[in-house]
Amino acid sequence: MTTNQLILCCALMSFAMSLGTASTMPSLNAHPLSAKPQDDSATAEKKQSGATATDASECSPTFGDPIYFRWKAGVKIKGGNQACQNLIVTIPVPNDWPEQEVTVYEQNIPLQSREYKFRDLPGGLRQMIATLPFIRANQEIEYEMIYAIRVTPILRPKETASLAIPKRVVHEMKMYLDASPNIDFRNSKLRNLVKEITADKETAWEQVQSFYQWICDNIEATEDLSTNSINCFNDRKGGPEDIVGLFVGMCRIKKIPARTVWADGSQYAEFYLEDGDGNGYWYPVVLTGLQEFGSLSEPRIIQQKGDNLRVPEKKGDQQLVVEFVHGEGGAPSVEFIRELLPNGN
Repeated sequence: MTTNQLILCCALMSFAMSLGTASTMPSLNAHPLSAKPQDDSATAEKKQSGATATDASECSPTFGDPIYFRWKAGVKIKGGNQACQNLIVTIPVPNDWPEQEVTVYEQNIPLQSREYKFRDLPGGLRQMIATLPFIRANQEIEYEMIYAIRVTPILRPKETASLAIPKRVVHEMKMYLDASPNIDFRNSKLRNLVKEITADKETAWEQVQSFYQWICDNIEATEDLSTNSINCFNDRKGGPEDIVGLFVGMCRIKKIPARTVWADGSQYAEFYLEDGDGNGYWYPVVLTGLQEFGSLSEPRIIQQKGDNLRVPEKKGDQQLVVEFVHGEGGAPSVEFIRELLPNGN
């Protein structure tokens, strides 16, 4: 399953409704903007931790020339045969990262909306949350946000020999060492393999690179729907999501923080190491398509980083956070919007 093949559950109960839709996200590399619009300070978003272009350490990843896009996110709601009350809508939206800068370019919020706001959750997840007191039968309502997004290629660091596995991990980083939905590493054969292929590697960078190389040499990429990383390991094949999950699991066996990055119709991985001064950096790994280790030459709009996030409206850890609608009474139809806009629109 790719990022764009989102599967949302629909459950109708007496006087209560929760529903979602599958969404297909187009490729985001088709329409770069010629210039970035002015920043809207009212919608400035907090940067996540990581390397910047001014970091002095040669272990730091650096960035190439930026590319600009416009991206539309939102939802269309049409009332059913009966009125629906107390609607809550949550939509994951792009957030700032060291290689990505997000600005609200334009917004269209219904006048009858009781409230809308942004919610930032652990792991860098950002959601738009909107509430409606009611929607009449057959009434149509649309929320629409247009973002200006700046993304940059990530260049391989100049020096890697001094990078090390973190000796201590802060609480916020522990999610990148634990098992996640569909990413499991409690498998003796996988653990033995990790021990075997890292036995002669002198540096942490070389150890992680051995995981990348083993997967490139031994795992066949397919278009299969996601199952889990252990099936991918046992079958020696799997879809992009499971291949990334296998790499992430191998890193976590060695106590190396790692995570899935969900981009436009694809996933890649990131792993985390520290330099001699204790400064930590995330490095990208592309395991399918144009394979790359420690660099990212074709940046895409990032939708989410991480693979075991929690949101209040869902139970348990979520590998990928998707849209959500809940209301009382009638069951409206819902269409979520994810669209790349061409230049000038």
